[in-house]
Amino acid sequence: MDVYGNAEFEIVTEGYFGNTTTYSGWLWEAEKAPVSAILYLWNCGDRIYRIEE
Repeated sequence: MDVYGNAEFEIVTEGYFGNTTTYSGWLWEAEKAPVSAILYLWNCGDRIYRIEE
């Protein structure tokens, strides 16, 4: 967070397998060209999705 505190990550795709979630998308900082990035998260417990209509 200290190094990339102002960076943004736009999720393009997400995938799930077992206890892992994979997000791929664009990572960028202000005034710099975006780069493609992949974020892997390990999950424990149940996932809860809240969708507002």
